[in-house]
Amino acid sequence: MMTMTAREFNQRTSAALRRVLETGEPMTITYHGRPRVTVAPTRHPGTWVDELVAQGQATPGDRSIPLPDAPIPLGARSGLSIDGLLDAVRADRS
Repeated sequence: MMTMTAREFNQRTSAALRRVLETGEPMTITYHGRPRVTVAPTRHPGTWVDELVAQGQATPGDRSIPLPDAPIPLGARSGLSIDGLLDAVRADRS
């Protein structure tokens, strides 16, 4: 494990953090000769979905499958309204 004094860390913070991120190895910061703080990269960088996948609670999607067609356009030009669309959905449910 890499070690650095608090003074050296204060003077070279960016370089120290870059080294931790590039190597993935934690760094111990000493204060008055004693280890006081450990700087380490996060275990699961990324989104909350990436974290769930890493924990085995979700599976990644298959990006080779094409997305469905765009949703029905709403607005004055299309002649459709949100109320009309909701009425159609409610009619399908009953």
